[in-house]
Amino acid sequence: MILDGIKITADYPADADELAAYVAFVKKHVPDVASVTVKLCSDGAVDLNWTARHPKFERIRRITG
Repeated sequence: MILDGIKITADYPADADELAAYVAFVKKHVPDVASVTVKLCSDGAVDLNWTARHPKFERIRRITG
């Protein structure tokens, strides 16, 4: 599923509102997030993993003297 341009996957059946809340939480801490993975732990807690987009750059120059 894609929410706000972010790919989100869950290993359990979750509704769209719950997944949107997880995306909002991650975006608060990592503004340039690319994907979010939600896993349900055995104790009922949720494990969130995310991947951030890398900033684009054209080149790196080295100037020596």
